[in-house]
Amino acid sequence: MPFLLAAAAIAAGCAPSNETSVAIEEGLADRAGHEAVRLQAGTKLITYGVTDDDYVVYQDGPSLYATRLAPGAPRRLIADVGDQQPLVMVRGRVAFVWTQQFYFGAGGTSPLIVWTAAAGPKLAADSSIGSFISTRAVTLSPDGRQIIFIANVDSTGTIGDLVVASPDLSVRQTLVAGVNVDFNGTCPPLAGFDRRFAYGRANPVAAYCPAGATTATLSRWVSGVRTDLSTHLATAPRWSSDEGGHQFVSLAADTRAPIAISASGVTTVLEDTPALQAFIERDGTIVATSKTPNGNEIHRFTGQPPHQDVVAGIGSGVLFTGHFDEGFRQYSDTSASPDGKLLMYSTGSDPNTGLGDMNVVDLSTTPPRTRQLQPIGGSGVAFEIFTADSSHVLYYQIDPTTGGATLFAGAANGENRQISDGTPTEFVHFGVGGTHVVYSDHMNGTGSGLYDLHDMVAADVGAPTIQHVVLASQIYNLFWVNHDRRWAVYTSDSDPKGTGLFAVRTH
Repeated sequence: MPFLLAAAAIAAGCAPSNETSVAIEEGLADRAGHEAVRLQAGTKLITYGVTDDDYVVYQDGPSLYATRLAPGAPRRLIADVGDQQPLVMVRGRVAFVWTQQFYFGAGGTSPLIVWTAAAGPKLAADSSIGSFISTRAVTLSPDGRQIIFIANVDSTGTIGDLVVASPDLSVRQTLVAGVNVDFNGTCPPLAGFDRRFAYGRANPVAAYCPAGATTATLSRWVSGVRTDLSTHLATAPRWSSDEGGHQFVSLAADTRAPIAISASGVTTVLEDTPALQAFIERDGTIVATSKTPNGNEIHRFTGQPPHQDVVAGIGSGVLFTGHFDEGFRQYSDTSASPDGKLLMYSTGSDPNTGLGDMNVVDLSTTPPRTRQLQPIGGSGVAFEIFTADSSHVLYYQIDPTTGGATLFAGAANGENRQISDGTPTEFVHFGVGGTHVVYSDHMNGTGSGLYDLHDMVAADVGAPTIQHVVLASQIYNLFWVNHDRRWAVYTSDSDPKGTGLFAVRTH
């Protein structure tokens, strides 16, 4: 049946409720400075994220709850999870909960519950699949009207179905059945929508391998009707879309050459050189990491027909990409800064540690200008690689002996500023506006325990003199920012105001 979202289903999944529209006004808006506000009392609580309509998802003992971002608001039960610390993904106004998967676990099959404030908890699948580092086929459309998830996974965790639905699950359609869904296999699916960032009605798109296939298929669904744009993509499949959903980029199966695919299925080979990855950036520019005889190079394609130019030679290095904050690999991954001017890459790695160097490219100059920020042997990245205003790249210098990590902010002119102290960190930071960053520091633990302790610190990395403000000391592992990034939420048993779930203004 064609997938046509009814107005009622749209309203149920997306419209803000009356109680959430005033959440910030109830006890938070008048708070000055960085004074912490306790939202809920409790001990050994865990927070998993904040929805765009300002509901905090958190765990108290065997139960998972949602509570508004307001002090003392009634909490709403999402699921009973027993002694599990479940895998939770929050995107837009939707929380995806794999009740039988550990948050930092290797991944596997589990029931999937989908929660929204409007509809409450709904069982989406008896047997879904998720992984903290490898979830590539669970997501929300940019306008919040559709979700995609994996269902009907077999007992081996390798074959399942891709499903699209309204967030309240009143309308759902199986996009394709019996595809390879094994994250550890050669062809995990990559699903998303053809308007990656632009608000508006988007169409589902997926790259996947039917069971037994050796090449991947790229399909698009318009009004529920499937069109196969290509059946000859390289595995594990990647794809990227322009803002209007008129063009896609992927890699060819036989040559791994970067290819552009039109919405009508016409394929154009961008160059004969094989590539590791390719992206369409927000401005429509195509960027690929190409494998040339002289080593890897960053190639850029502009115009019609696309013209190729070399941005930088990167040897055996990689082009770094930014992605959603929880580490989930998504169709919306992108390599350029939001304004399209900066890229960050390495040129190689230390054979003993595997750690590379760090370089920044200014694409606004002709030719593009590169600066090395850190030499080989101690650099890595997290999920956000740029400040909110695109002025700085964000990366870590890692000490392989001590395990400490120092957050740095680099600029296109080669300026390179140390931000954190260099103690162990959870490798979590958020650009919360302009050049303001909130980050983890002073961690006690391995980073894989949800009760590990660390500090949440704020800094303006673009200020003449960087001031470090400890927003909360020795809080539990996970902390998150809300949609406008003015508030961070966390849990603590060592706060002067008591124990529980807290919020603090970020800047």
